[in-house]
Amino acid sequence: MKAVVNMPLIRRAAHGRKRAARLRDEAGNASVLLIGYLLVIMLLLAAVTAITGAYLQRNSLQGYADGVALAAAKSVSDTRVYGGNAALLGREAATRQAKAYSQQEVVLRGGISGVSVSPAVLTPDARGVSVRVSADIAPPLTGWFLHATGLSWRIEVVGRAYR
Repeated sequence: MKAVVNMPLIRRAAHGRKRAARLRDEAGNASVLLIGYLLVIMLLLAAVTAITGAYLQRNSLQGYADGVALAAAKSVSDTRVYGGNAALLGREAATRQAKAYSQQEVVLRGGISGVSVSPAVLTPDARGVSVRVSADIAPPLTGWFLHATGLSWRIEVVGRAYR
């Protein structure tokens, strides 16, 4: 009896072996892809953390600037305000009060350094004062890099208060 060989069946079997070998060669590609995705996610989380930290440091500095402006605005007595005098605030007195407040020990959020306070600027009607405060910040997860390279993020905020 003569053996009948089914050629399409043999070709399919050979193709199946080649395919299995090719799939074995690609083993581990999913783990490389997974590691890549995890690195991207971790970098995004680090960026969000740094941006949030910088925002919180800016808010802390804004509160400090508002305190300096309030101290400068309080440089005039209540009797002058309610007495109706035209010149309610004096620039020298406001600047002196702002400097006195800025020299007090004020707790700022970590990562803020090099705080500088500009002289007080009066509003045209002399009933308010604004003060510019600038500082270097080092957001979380970037502070080590900024410190090692000597770079800094300098931010400036304006505090305003009215009497």
